[in-house]
Amino acid sequence: MVYGMVLDMVRFIISAHLYEALRGRLAVKKIVAVLIMLFSMGVALIAFAQDDPEQGMPGATLKCKADMDLCRYRFYMNSGDYEKALDAAEDAAVKHPGSGSVWYRKARVLHKLDEKVLAVDAYETAMENGYASFYALNNVGLLYMQLGHNEKAVEKLEAAVAMDDAQACGFGNLGTVYQRMGQLEKARTAYQAAVDMDPDYALATARLKDIKARLARKVVKTGN
Repeated sequence: MVYGMVLDMVRFIISAHLYEALRGRLAVKKIVAVLIMLFSMGVALIAFAQDDPEQGMPGATLKCKADMDLCRYRFYMNSGDYEKALDAAEDAAVKHPGSGSVWYRKARVLHKLDEKVLAVDAYETAMENGYASFYALNNVGLLYMQLGHNEKAVEKLEAAVAMDDAQACGFGNLGTVYQRMGQLEKARTAYQAAVDMDPDYALATARLKDIKARLARKVVKTGN
């Protein structure tokens, strides 16, 4: 079964791209994508070979099966063909509905396609299935903000920076949502953290300067 899956993937690569690559007509970007796909298949095969078939199918094998089914997704994502990448991710999600990694990949391509509501659902499903990462939390927080759900955005972005407090972009995004909510003190604190981590963060720097000026005018106006 495993070798059959691999053979199908190899046939896909050869039939779709190898001839053009040999003729020198395939873009470098696509050649790199093919190499990434082949590497992923090799990693998965090694894991399969190490499993004991008499012990059933362990979690590592299930993950590798999901990774192999995502090879086509990775190829199309790296090629910039997001519609086909979505088809591949949806196929993988049908086969592996409990894989957080698969749902995260589906969320990413939906995000690329600007399908905000569907992307939020996919990110949430990924996290419900154990895919906890800064990027999942940060991305879904941004989407909630864009959809006008500021409280949910704060919840996710606070969780993101709590998970990884070395990401300037997380604090910058948190500052943005606080600023939209009119919570200028909290926005200033978040932007300051972002700028402290990354002095070249131009957007956070500009917004921090603006908020400091607004808070200063407010103090002058109230006399406090």
